[in-house]
Amino acid sequence: MKKIIIIVLLVGLIGISSSEVYDPYDPDPVKNEEGQAKDFVYGSTSNLLYMRTIFTLRKGWNLIPTPNPVNDLSEPPRTINNYQGFTKPLGCGISENDVSGYQVKYRYLYVPNRGYVGGKYDSVQEEYDSAWQGFYLSNEMGGNDGFFSYAMTSQWVYSNIDCSYSLTSFPLRDIDKHEEKLSKSRLARGWNFIYFTPAFYQKNFKDVIGNCDVVSFNYWDAQNQKWLFDSEESKNVNTLLNMKIDNDNLFIPIVVKVSDTCNLWQTTIAPPPIP
Repeated sequence: MKKIIIIVLLVGLIGISSSEVYDPYDPDPVKNEEGQAKDFVYGSTSNLLYMRTIFTLRKGWNLIPTPNPVNDLSEPPRTINNYQGFTKPLGCGISENDVSGYQVKYRYLYVPNRGYVGGKYDSVQEEYDSAWQGFYLSNEMGGNDGFFSYAMTSQWVYSNIDCSYSLTSFPLRDIDKHEEKLSKSRLARGWNFIYFTPAFYQKNFKDVIGNCDVVSFNYWDAQNQKWLFDSEESKNVNTLLNMKIDNDNLFIPIVVKVSDTCNLWQTTIAPPPIP
């Protein structure tokens, strides 16, 4: 992940000077690779530039981008298999053909104004769907356009093992389409569990966040099973606002607290003040 300059407020926690750099994920939960479609897409002979993302779960709790068709994000596979172009098997099962060996046991979605919804994997689907649809498809979140807000959420999963899976691959020429999706997205007042979608790619966070007033943020360190920042350090929002999203941190999950419900990708242009 992109190295972040930590200012004086963080010195007490990690014991480094303000001029040093710190990578919150070691190793990173994501690996983003640029290449041609023929290298990443089965059966393709195209030279079209693509981005491919591999996501790694650690034993214990993990934040992952919510699987959804809008951004074409996969869930951790239930078996383990060898795939063309990869040097090691991918998946979160313990065998190639038996889905009963699935090692992702629990999942929870944080729904603003309600809290966590979920439980044992596959056993709470009806409650899960009812909860996210009831909130994200509400008038507050833009009605049917609220699905775009849901598509940029991240969620908790609990894995019994370390495992990696192919999260997504997409043509880089489609970045503008992702920007259009983001322009229909909102953050709810309070905490939001999100991730850096392709619409953030090669932009500073502050250029995407629009008029949203970010008051706090944090990352989950799955390697050490803890939040990266304490409550005071998480208020150092300039670190986030000035961070550029690139190959090192695209698709990284993050939790962001905003002062009020707001639209992404939109800014208010006001005339000069009265003299």
